[in-house]
Amino acid sequence: MARLGVGHHIADKVLNHVEGAIKGVAAIYQRHDYLAERAAALDGWAAYVLKVAEKAGIEPPVSNVVPLRR
Repeated sequence: MARLGVGHHIADKVLNHVEGAIKGVAAIYQRHDYLAERAAALDGWAAYVLKVAEKAGIEPPVSNVVPLRR
């Protein structure tokens, strides 16, 4: 994600790291969940993975995708 320009504090949130870039007193008071930023990071990651797969000649599977229930 760093290669894609995602800040390390956002990557920590995406990976659900408890001890990350925000530590100490800042970790106590910094309670923002970064949902929009995390969504953008994951969208960027998905685009990157699809680009790498396309370069490698790998077609994304369509027929075996199963929707998940909430």
